[in-house]
Amino acid sequence: MKYLKISNKFNGKISGQVGLFDENNFDISDDSSLPVLDDYPRATRLQYERECVGFYVSEHPVSAYKNLAKRIKATDISNLVSDDLDVSCNDKSVTLVAQVTSFKLRTTKNGKQMATASIEDCTGSINAILFTNALVKYGH
Repeated sequence: MKYLKISNKFNGKISGQVGLFDENNFDISDDSSLPVLDDYPRATRLQYERECVGFYVSEHPVSAYKNLAKRIKATDISNLVSDDLDVSCNDKSVTLVAQVTSFKLRTTKNGKQMATASIEDCTGSINAILFTNALVKYGH
């Protein structure tokens, strides 16, 4: 039985496999080191984070505009949404500093255009509907 344990340890080392709790530390005698690379540009890094993980890890793109948001007294999206209710801003003026994450043009039954959009900032996200009049007035 003792020889079987020694054989198993030896075979594992030959195949490059080691156990997490092995008593003997293995030695990596490779002196090569990884090259030092420059960081990705901010926009590229954030894009990769969103694509790979599904959310931003290092920072949110809107965080670069935090001072602007304070200066123009912008509302955080989290302040608009409460108790998971849909936000209705009819007859209200709300200023947001946010990014549009999706935008879809649609045609109404009357043949006019309207749009739906997803908007997010550092605090949350909301869906917005731009009816024909708003789309004509604010759309580019």
